[in-house]
Amino acid sequence: MKSDGIQPDLIVYNSMINFFGKAKLFKEARCLFSEMKSYGINPDTVSYSTLINAYAEAEKYQEAEKVFLTMRAQECRIDHTTCNMMINIYGKLELTKEAEHLFWSMDELGVTRNVVTYNTLMNVYGLAGMKGKAMHIFRILQTSNIEPNIITYNTIISILGQAFEFEAATKLLLKMQQKGIEPNAITYSTLLSSYGKAGKFEKAVVLFQNLRSAGFQMDQILYQTMIVVYEHAGLVGHSRRLLEELKRSKLVSRSAAINILARAGKVEEASRLFNKAYKDEEMLDISVFKSMIIVYHNNERAKHAVDMYERMKQRGYLPDSEACEYLLSAYAKLKLLPAAKRLYEDLQLAGCVFNDGVHLKMLSIYGDANKLHDAEQLFDHLCQHSVISNHDLLEAMGKIYEKSNRLEDASKLFKSARMKVPQ
Repeated sequence: MKSDGIQPDLIVYNSMINFFGKAKLFKEARCLFSEMKSYGINPDTVSYSTLINAYAEAEKYQEAEKVFLTMRAQECRIDHTTCNMMINIYGKLELTKEAEHLFWSMDELGVTRNVVTYNTLMNVYGLAGMKGKAMHIFRILQTSNIEPNIITYNTIISILGQAFEFEAATKLLLKMQQKGIEPNAITYSTLLSSYGKAGKFEKAVVLFQNLRSAGFQMDQILYQTMIVVYEHAGLVGHSRRLLEELKRSKLVSRSAAINILARAGKVEEASRLFNKAYKDEEMLDISVFKSMIIVYHNNERAKHAVDMYERMKQRGYLPDSEACEYLLSAYAKLKLLPAAKRLYEDLQLAGCVFNDGVHLKMLSIYGDANKLHDAEQLFDHLCQHSVISNHDLLEAMGKIYEKSNRLEDASKLFKSARMKVPQ
């Protein structure tokens, strides 16, 4: 667009911030803010909120908070979407007081609270183990003109379940039904999980069986939760039968079943189902290969993880950034540094755009292998091409120098990193 002499407007810039954010290309997204200002275009609420959301989705909560603080410093208007995101982010950062302060400050900011705002703060309290405060907010919501929704009830049921207050949770379940809000799979899986954690295995079994008998639409969430409950109870036979039932059922595709097993850490069961599907030349979703790479890596089967990558290539798939990080780690565990380097370089030649984590992983692999020259070369390349955050890059290289006992070099980089905190 710019090459054609057309100047992008605010809407185009916001779309590009969203695009880069979704791709986890945060440096590129941040650079757009400077570019906008150079053209006399001030970032608006959508600009900042989009970047905050991108950081939050990538679990970069501190960076998200810094964007919010910049937004406030620029006196940019904030709306309920921004507030809701930040209350959640403060919860993730275990900054409960900051979440509370923002919630109660919304009136003076001219921002109206909605049901999402209440749900989010209740969830923050739940994560912090503050049941009393969560119930207080729930009571305030009930006396307001805002109607609680299914997420509200699921949140409170989860909090009551964590406190093993099952009678109160059951009463709330009945109350929501009386209000015409039908429990969903998440509601029941929350109860099942709570029963399992409390050692109330019989209650979990009865609830699961009652749901089936009542004709409730069973889905993979309920199956996966009940499988975990059986595992915790030591009822391996029941767990296996449920796994077999899930694999035979038409509730989920074979790809989805493999993903469920892999994410539940059932490496043997996931492997058997994958091998059968692969042998039958069944069309498997790319997410299946990624799930198998991760479960193999997490179960100390690095060789299986890299073999899965070869199978992935045979199907014409390329790994995303997250899968690539696991593969690099697997190669490092196998002490196959040349293979890790080849993966890193070949995928970029194939057009893959990595997030910061992949570049930092490759840098750390060089450092762990005492390949200081290779680490310095990669560091220089990343600096020259402004590929990732200067702050993160300087800190990573500083740690490598520190490990190599080059303390003066490490100190210089750490000092520079402190001066380049992401804005």
